[in-house]
Amino acid sequence: MAAKSVLLLAYAFPPENIVGAARPARFFKYLPQFGYQPEVITASPPLPTGSPPHVHYVPDAVLDKGRTGLAFQYERLLRRLLLPGECGLTWIWPAVALAPRVAPACTVVFSTFPPLATHFAAYRLKQRYGMRWVADFRDPLTGATARSTASLHRRLDAFLESLIFRHADLIIANTAPAGETWRQRYPAARQRIEVIWNGFDPEDSLEPAPIPPRPYRVLAHVGGLYGGRTANVLLASLDRLVARQALSPSTFRLKLVGPIEDGGAFSDPACLERLTELGCVQCSPLQIPATEARHIAAEADSLLLLEHTPLQAPAKIFDYLRIGRPILAFASPESAVERMLQQSGVPFRCIYPGAPAPDVDRIVLDFFSLPNTPVPASTWFYDRFNAIHQTRQLAGLLDRL
Repeated sequence: MAAKSVLLLAYAFPPENIVGAARPARFFKYLPQFGYQPEVITASPPLPTGSPPHVHYVPDAVLDKGRTGLAFQYERLLRRLLLPGECGLTWIWPAVALAPRVAPACTVVFSTFPPLATHFAAYRLKQRYGMRWVADFRDPLTGATARSTASLHRRLDAFLESLIFRHADLIIANTAPAGETWRQRYPAARQRIEVIWNGFDPEDSLEPAPIPPRPYRVLAHVGGLYGGRTANVLLASLDRLVARQALSPSTFRLKLVGPIEDGGAFSDPACLERLTELGCVQCSPLQIPATEARHIAAEADSLLLLEHTPLQAPAKIFDYLRIGRPILAFASPESAVERMLQQSGVPFRCIYPGAPAPDVDRIVLDFFSLPNTPVPASTWFYDRFNAIHQTRQLAGLLDRL
């Protein structure tokens, strides 16, 4: 039987090596197993050898031509006035124009956010061609710490979110807490809201690496500090514990590897300076290849996880749980992160926002006493979060449409 066609709008897609490209790439890889052939439209440039079959590159005129031309002026105006931080706004029209040529028999379009451009393009395709629209959210639109907090921008985000929830035939959240929040916020759309968590490719193996001989234990965070992710509470606790000699600086290293943007800036530079001079905190604010990042995490004694919103789980949690060493999480009660950790079987400690300093110090000390022996994650984790299971869920939802 011939495969059914589905159009996948993914602004970021491999070979671009960023987190936002991974989820649509997993769906693209495994949907053919369930009777669907995706046709992808993306703004991510292909390799010099060209795009693989069924992947269609639409350049973003702003990125392609630089800071010149009407496209850049139009997008700059929209960003400044209405949608700060957005990208690909002028990409919408060429993407919509290409869709009927690359997927003439397609009746379903799947768009994944961010950026908003993919949802705008899918909405236009629904209007023009009557395509059924699946709106996938890798991040929340309203309430996300990385988005503008200006009153006008918050109101516009709320309006755009309500527009999407009125017109999309299916809305997909990537965590259960996000889905629960939306069902309460949009009761009329309750039956159209589904949850497909983020996850990992089961063919992409990741295991704990042997820990090198060293006289100290490494607590590692590999990834950017931005959009509400900050190590300030942990640094302050380590500073207090070292000052009162409850923790020796010679026995641990906190490794913070990755770019640090304004949202992740350190609130107490003097604290960071003291710990850095003692040698127990190491900052490497550079973007590193994914393979190197995984190696650092795999040979760490323990791993640091920083939540940026209770509705979402950072993508690195799927690497952490497959590594299986203790996880120190700064996360909210009943958040996506805490729910996953509780059922994973991997040792962890959780510090809630606003926890009193003595409680934070007690939990940090207790965490450093945990053995660094890897613990395999539960069957529940491997069954629920592997990409084949998640793509089976998506195929079932597409069958409904």
